[in-house]
Amino acid sequence: MRGSRERDTEGWQVPNYRRRSKKKEILTTFYVSNIPEGLSHYQLREAFFPFGKIRDAFIPKKKDSSGGLFAFVRYADVFNPKELEEKLYQIMFGNRAGGEIISNNVW
Repeated sequence: MRGSRERDTEGWQVPNYRRRSKKKEILTTFYVSNIPEGLSHYQLREAFFPFGKIRDAFIPKKKDSSGGLFAFVRYADVFNPKELEEKLYQIMFGNRAGGEIISNNVW
């Protein structure tokens, strides 16, 4: 008998299927305020793409308490969220800077 296969009584080999272990990604979600009206999902992803591996970018239909639009951007494998947060403050949407950026680690 070799490896993970077993022989039954009729000579057939029964494979032992193993699940490949997927590496768990550490996801970090950023809340971004001051999103301009009319910004598309594609434009949001494009603005945040240079800073890491984006797993999701979402602009909710509802508005925040001050009546402005906001978004969530989720990155994979961010090793220093505070450093990335500082870099994200440089993002401009047209002539308008992104507003508050808050990170939250998700395991």
